Amino acid sequence: MTPTGMRLDALNPARLSELDADGVHAGGDPPTKEAALHLAMYASRPKAQAIIHLHGSQSVALSLLPDLNPDDVLPAYTAYFVMRVGRLRMLPYFAPGDLSLAKAEEAPGRGYHWGMATPHANLPRGTRIKVGVSGTLRQILFGPAEVDDGSQNLVGAITTCMGNVGAANLRQFQETEIIIAPSIKSEGKLFQMVQNVGMAR
Repeated sequence: MTPTGMRLDALNPARLSELDADGVHAGGDPPTKEAALHLAMYASRPKAQAIIHLHGSQSVALSLLPDLNPDDVLPAYTAYFVMRVGRLRMLPYFAPGDLSLAKAEEAPGRGYHWGMATPHANLPRGTRIKVGVSGTLRQILFGPAEVDDGSQNLVGAITTCMGNVGAANLRQFQETEIIIAPSIKSEGKLFQMVQNVGMAR
């Protein structure tokens, strides 16, 4: 795996990071802070021999286009694309250290979250807290939801919110004006509280 802080034009095979299946550093330079991402990919695709992930300016620009269908981002111009890729989805953005993804069964923390961990051993790290496991990564992103606390089917929640405000695409959704009401935490929860159900439990 590519070491942390290493430029691609300065890669040296002798300094590549070696990790075992559990993510334990076994040799070479310290690994990239995105090692967990690569390990999750290998776990979900056991036949994969190599993984390359990029931060391409083209893909970022594509994600900002208006009228983009997040369930089918790229049109299939060739039969080869249909055979090899099929339908290409765009996942919602999650900030580094997001607690929602830390609760996935595939998360390397196994139910724990370590704040905004830095890639350097000499720098301070966040406090390690237990966040639990709420489902698989697919269930957290796409459902089906088995709980009513908003921790599952996040893409479905975004789609529902878009419908509530009349947004036909993500660009319109981003331009929606938001008004925060003082009673927003209790609004619509009266019957839940009386019956001790839902999020009022």
